[in-house]
Amino acid sequence: MARFIDDSVGDDRRDNLVPGQVSSGPGQTGLSQASQLDNSGIRPGKPRKLIRFGTNCDLSDERKWLPQLHELTKLPTFVRVVSASNMLSHVGYPLLGMNTVQLYMKVPGSRTPGHQENNNFSAVNINVGPGDCEWFCVPEQYWGAICRLCEKHKVYT
Repeated sequence: MARFIDDSVGDDRRDNLVPGQVSSGPGQTGLSQASQLDNSGIRPGKPRKLIRFGTNCDLSDERKWLPQLHELTKLPTFVRVVSASNMLSHVGYPLLGMNTVQLYMKVPGSRTPGHQENNNFSAVNINVGPGDCEWFCVPEQYWGAICRLCEKHKVYT
């Protein structure tokens, strides 16, 4: 599932512009003159769809994603999607996001808070950039205290 900006989105569009995009008024976006002249194949004046957050994008089709999937073979054996030491490789059918590769696309400044996947499995998250990504973790025994602290300051996941 991917969420796109379209005509049904309100004034928050101005807060989510990409480089080269300018607000053309409340509730609308437009393209700057520079981005209208690029070779993107988009005709001037035609609004672009801007992805704000893409989640659960399946990358398991080797015909489309072969170079990216090949890069994952460089990971240590215990975190590879398919390996003899990964018990999920032996299930016999795909469990999307657990024994298949998924992509999460986010704009700068967004975050993925610490979480557990289905059946209490942990996730491996790799930042491919551009830019750095900060990760923070605490020992499990502090989970309750961190949760209460987040609730107190209205930081919800």
